[in-house]
Amino acid sequence: MLRLAGRDPSMVPPALVRTVLARQTADRPEREPVSPQEGWTLRLAAEWAVAVPRPERDRDWILAAELLLKATIDTEHAGARHRSVALAEYAGTTVHQLNTTASPLLRVLLDDPDNWARAAHAEAARMPDHLVGRLLQELVASAHPAGPGAGAHPRVRMIRAVTTSLLARDVELTDPAARHLVFHEDLDHVRVTAPAAFGGPRLARAVLDLAAADADAGDTLAERTAQWKKITAVDGWLHRRLLAAHLTTHTPDLQADAPPEPETDQWQAHAYALVPLLLAGRPDPETARLVEKVWRTCPPEAAPGLEAAARAALGPPPSPHDVDEVLPATAQSADGRLEPLASWLKVWDWSPILPPPLLAGFTPLLAALSRLAPEGPADPRTAAPLLPVKTPTDVDGEDLVELTAAHGPLAAARALAAAEEADADVHAGILNRLVATAPAAWTTDVPAVLQALNSPVLRAFYLTAAQATAHLPGALPGKNLPHAVASALRLHHPDAEPPAPGTPAYERADTVRRFAGEALFGLLAEAWRQPAGAADLGEDLLRDVLAHLHITAGALTRPETVTPPDTNTPAPAGAGDNEAAVDEPRSQWAVRALDCLLDYAASRARTDGTMPADVLDLLAKVLTIAGPARLCRLNELPPVSWSP
Repeated sequence: MLRLAGRDPSMVPPALVRTVLARQTADRPEREPVSPQEGWTLRLAAEWAVAVPRPERDRDWILAAELLLKATIDTEHAGARHRSVALAEYAGTTVHQLNTTASPLLRVLLDDPDNWARAAHAEAARMPDHLVGRLLQELVASAHPAGPGAGAHPRVRMIRAVTTSLLARDVELTDPAARHLVFHEDLDHVRVTAPAAFGGPRLARAVLDLAAADADAGDTLAERTAQWKKITAVDGWLHRRLLAAHLTTHTPDLQADAPPEPETDQWQAHAYALVPLLLAGRPDPETARLVEKVWRTCPPEAAPGLEAAARAALGPPPSPHDVDEVLPATAQSADGRLEPLASWLKVWDWSPILPPPLLAGFTPLLAALSRLAPEGPADPRTAAPLLPVKTPTDVDGEDLVELTAAHGPLAAARALAAAEEADADVHAGILNRLVATAPAAWTTDVPAVLQALNSPVLRAFYLTAAQATAHLPGALPGKNLPHAVASALRLHHPDAEPPAPGTPAYERADTVRRFAGEALFGLLAEAWRQPAGAADLGEDLLRDVLAHLHITAGALTRPETVTPPDTNTPAPAGAGDNEAAVDEPRSQWAVRALDCLLDYAASRARTDGTMPADVLDLLAKVLTIAGPARLCRLNELPPVSWSP
């Protein structure tokens, strides 16, 4: 029903979806991660949620969206209870045991194999990254469904409360020692729909986007930030960054000849009170931009009071004697973690944007630090990039993003294919990031990209990344969607010639099939959504696709596939766990294939008013043999996941 409601949201009322999600949450034991079965339901519910027209999103829809995003947050943090920090030497001997296609939640150093399995279980239930971004974007957009100035949602305050509460929950679940790492990126560069290593920065961006929409609609600063006290209670540092970012991008007219406005008074009161608090700590890009703007726009009558507060926040300048003791002229380095140097360094970090009068007493300190760092302090308005201690591949994702921008996707694809260990699982995350960064460029010529990626594994990774962006404007134009479907079909087809045992291709066959299957079903779902439906695929390809889906789904008509083994009957001698699980992947793919066929039938009904009889016959046979309840239990195959 949720799958069909994703095509026609009016089929299921929001109150019913909210009730189902709330019951699932209540039935889940405390601190237990979402199961793969529940994760699949959450995914379908999210597809329904983003399809509901904005004017029809009522209180129940808002609460359903909150439950979906809350479950996503809980799932992301579930693996944190099963991981620990280990020595770098230990990492070098164990990193190969981890599933590097997963998000950073799973790409961690875990205590033991039991923890690996628990983290993998939590990761398997995670909602696809692009779907989380779309749902978050739609929640924010629902506050002003017709755009700024055209009337706010009757429950706009509730949307503000929900969005802020989600961020507060994520921050609360994040280890305080890791928050500066998780939220390191400049929030001005974060987008809610872009791939993200962690969910927290996207939630912070959603809070800022909602406040920006409220500002454009004419809401006061006090009104649009009233809920932010929830963030203050969890982490004052992040709250100051958010407030600084919002004040910087939404500054009223501060000219001396401008007529006085209540908004101007509110802005100045907040900004002038915030600056001393910011100067008491180290700068972040958002806070540095606000401090620079305040000093640049501060009226003469307010300058003395602001300067006095800033001096108190920076602390008294050290004497030349103290500077010589801590930083003698012969020193080649210094430990900035030790006092008093640790406190002095904040002046060095802030110095590029502070006015000269504030720095006058710190001249000896700045001169001594300049001897150790002749290049001077970094611009605090720009976030310094994080440099990894170790990297599992000789290809850097950021370099490939730049290569794509300079020379196009084919150059980046060839560089990735030529890398050492080109079939490494981590390249799934790199390709996902590349395609998500420039989906139109990467999907304009699918055959050429596939040719450049000269291995089945890389091609499967690429097609899976392409299907994740298929819904975006400009993605897979023209005949590129049929090309992608045909390629995914060839990689996933069970009758394809298997690679020779003992070869690298043989060891990677399961990975290729899994990623190709995810790509195939995702691309077909997009094809069925097209106005012409299946007609876009062409007669020959459609015939091959339907034949493959019928063969795969036909496994559900065989009792041995859908009937669980009798646990009371002893297994035959020599039968191990692997034999007992032989039919499990087959039944899971079969359910996905049946699901895809039902989508196809729905698209046919939409385009020409007929339902394919062979699909209905297959469904009747499956229900006769498996039964609806058992069929639902079989549907446990989660979508593949990767690091962005």
